[in-house]
Amino acid sequence: MSVTIDFVPEAFSMQNQSPMGRQAAGEGFLRAYLRHSGEDAFEAHVRAKADGEEFSRAIKAMAPHAQARWMTTRDVSGLQRSGTLFCYHPVLTEHAWRRRRHGAARYSICGLTHTLSSDRTMRAVTELVSAPFHRWDALICPSRAIRDVAQRLIEQQQTYAMERYGARSLDLPQLPVIPLAVAADDFDGLEPLRNKARQRLGIDRADVACVYVGRLSLHAKANPAAMLMALERAAPSVPDGGKLAMLFVGWFANEHQEAAFRQAAKRLAPSVRVTYLDGRKANLRREAWAAADIFYQLADNIQESFGLAPVEGMAAGLPVVVSDWDGFRDSVVDGETGFLVPTTQPPPGHAGDIAEYYAEGWINYDSYIGAISQYTSVDIDAAAAALSRLIADPALRAKMGAAGRARVRAKFDWPVIIQAYQELWAQLGELRATAPAALMQRQFPEPANTDPFTLFAGFSTQHLSPDTVVQAGVAHALDLDTARLVDALLPPAELVARIGALVEGKEARIRELMAAVPDVPAPFLLRHVAWLVKFGFLQTVD
Repeated sequence: MSVTIDFVPEAFSMQNQSPMGRQAAGEGFLRAYLRHSGEDAFEAHVRAKADGEEFSRAIKAMAPHAQARWMTTRDVSGLQRSGTLFCYHPVLTEHAWRRRRHGAARYSICGLTHTLSSDRTMRAVTELVSAPFHRWDALICPSRAIRDVAQRLIEQQQTYAMERYGARSLDLPQLPVIPLAVAADDFDGLEPLRNKARQRLGIDRADVACVYVGRLSLHAKANPAAMLMALERAAPSVPDGGKLAMLFVGWFANEHQEAAFRQAAKRLAPSVRVTYLDGRKANLRREAWAAADIFYQLADNIQESFGLAPVEGMAAGLPVVVSDWDGFRDSVVDGETGFLVPTTQPPPGHAGDIAEYYAEGWINYDSYIGAISQYTSVDIDAAAAALSRLIADPALRAKMGAAGRARVRAKFDWPVIIQAYQELWAQLGELRATAPAALMQRQFPEPANTDPFTLFAGFSTQHLSPDTVVQAGVAHALDLDTARLVDALLPPAELVARIGALVEGKEARIRELMAAVPDVPAPFLLRHVAWLVKFGFLQTVD
């Protein structure tokens, strides 16, 4: 077993009403890992029993003959066997501190980030510096652009650490770039569906159809204004009396978003036939892929990190016209699989106020990314020119579509990406083997999780110790509800009786009780004695 999956049900399911790209990627990863990992048993790390049961159901539904096992966060034995905890998210700090309680070199922690625009994810990256991470850990970045953001955050946090603590050398996790993936086979067989799909969508033979797939969001994905203006300028390029069609395949977060899209389409692209399809329905997505001639997306949002939809477009055999933006430039080869449209934004140092507004809570996350988006432009003339070239040249569309499909098979298909993950996990294991022996041992816990009897030692007048003498109490209240606040931590009745017998008619030091009850760890026995003293079953002797 090469990895234990940190299973959070929400991150691996497309079943909610408004799924995100990361959820589509999470569900896709789980299916692909079952299919292409070469494993027949799969293990999860969960926070609750219900999550473990959900993991077992998910595995059985996807691979009926596979074995599914799970452990809660209290058990790390499985992590030591597999060697790696894989988190399909970037928030890793709790796992690093938990591991430290057992030994920082016991296993590796490997996370993956989809976006780095939220306060939570940016803080998670800076904590790679301040929390107990090591070179045998990793945060996978889906694009070079995201890796650059992560490195910039880490460098800034390192600078602070140097200024504050004089830190000079830090053992930091790896930041490998491994792209997101699609199941290329899922896009086979579209051509036989083409005529029927176009007929159903009202797209004539001479028409040219562009398609966008994903959330339909003004502020969080791609503002449609530039897309629509470029479409209108390119519409006259359709030959043979055909018309230009635009398929928006996705879902709106609310009525305001939908109204804004429809208003913009009516005003900015009056000669383009715009159709909206519910992208949460797999059959409609497949129909749109079959009917389309060009994939088209002008992302302008910092929440975008890789852009799975253009890869899906290439997998469907479509040429793509996308903005030259973050991960798009990793997936699309300009002039070969499609066209990258230039983007422009203000220079560094011109949005400190927006960062402050977000940090102080004066604006929410939607307003934060929306504010950045409204100052980011896409070259409308270049987009129109790219569309016009493809609209007017079916042979170029076919050539670029074929090149894109081949690129997906070679670079972004799940078997390729699963192998890249496994190679990374093996490399982390090799690095872990070089760790100092001391890091295999339990280490000082996270300060905020310090033993409370250590942290609050100054509160009481005195402390019990192995040399404290106790004897039987005169009366007790063990049978009352007042004595049983956290019942699971208390000694069973049989152990209470054993302790009572040891002090019957005599005094005894707590260390003598420890020796007489060797099957109970000494710290636990002392704590049981403290409880028995509190409620009168025992009493201390000066």
